[in-house]
Amino acid sequence: MGHGPGGPDGPIGMMGGPMFPLPRLGLSETQMDQVKDVMQRHRPEMEAAGQKLKVAHDAQQKAVMAIPADENGIRASAEALAAATTDAGLLRARVRNEVWALLTPEQQTKAKQLEAERASKQAERTDFRKQMQDRRGARRQPPPPQ
Repeated sequence: MGHGPGGPDGPIGMMGGPMFPLPRLGLSETQMDQVKDVMQRHRPEMEAAGQKLKVAHDAQQKAVMAIPADENGIRASAEALAAATTDAGLLRARVRNEVWALLTPEQQTKAKQLEAERASKQAERTDFRKQMQDRRGARRQPPPPQ
């Protein structure tokens, strides 16, 4: 991917990774400009949502690590983190829909295909990691008593 709107450190990569595999969709210059415009218009909101998520996450970590444990504080921090996550997800969905509307039907079809492939590969990696953890766990257990 690289740098820029579709890269891992570009605005599309904020709050959870790229929205679409834009570099692989063959966007026209006009579409690239339109996507850039959408991202620039939403940049302040995305930055604020990202900061709100960070603050909420840090507060929850602090609440969980507190001694003595404060169940009410943990619950309050978890609720704040859930609200920040929800707000960020809603913003991401709005931006994603704006970008989606800029794609041609062919690009939308290709985007769906590429996203399905990515999801399948992610599931394979997750399954593999689980199998490896299970194998390591089985080796670490003491033999059953005789």
